[in-house]
Amino acid sequence: MKFFIYSVILSISVASFFTACNPAKKLNQAVVEHKEEGVKVQFPTQGIATPDNINMVYDYEDIYTPQEEKKLDSMLRTFEKSNLIPIKLVTLKASNLQTSDFDANNALLYKEWDQVHGKSGKSMVVAISTEMKKSKNDYGPFVAKFISEADIAAIVEKNLPLMQRGENFNATWEGLNEMMDIIRNNVGKGLSK
Repeated sequence: MKFFIYSVILSISVASFFTACNPAKKLNQAVVEHKEEGVKVQFPTQGIATPDNINMVYDYEDIYTPQEEKKLDSMLRTFEKSNLIPIKLVTLKASNLQTSDFDANNALLYKEWDQVHGKSGKSMVVAISTEMKKSKNDYGPFVAKFISEADIAAIVEKNLPLMQRGENFNATWEGLNEMMDIIRNNVGKGLSK
């Protein structure tokens, strides 16, 4: 009997994984309950995917070429499709800030981005200002389970020399890939911080 229940749970988990990755699935679908021989499984509601007409990259400092922006946007969209975490990348001049405080401004950008995604807490905003020599990441509680402030600080420190040499695209590309790898690995392991 135990073997049968474990088999049912495993088959439901595998089916839910493929269903969750299915781009044809309705993203606003509510929690689904599945009952089979006393087993009750609840699947979480997916967040709202970033519409194609909304950019993932906003380069207000003009530190990337149009081709680099497209490459970054494509990478972020691929990550969202596979991990259900939309990441918005913004580069900012001091004159583009909504508030005089860089950190407070990024919190506002995160709040707006999270609203686009149904206030799911599954989104992230990465802000960079080469002019002010600052970067800031804001993210929801779901993302916080899979990456820590210490992880992000280590990534920023590692890629800072590239930024200082003016290799802005390479620094951003490497940094985002490292962040996404940590999240992917921790999601895959089922770890929560």
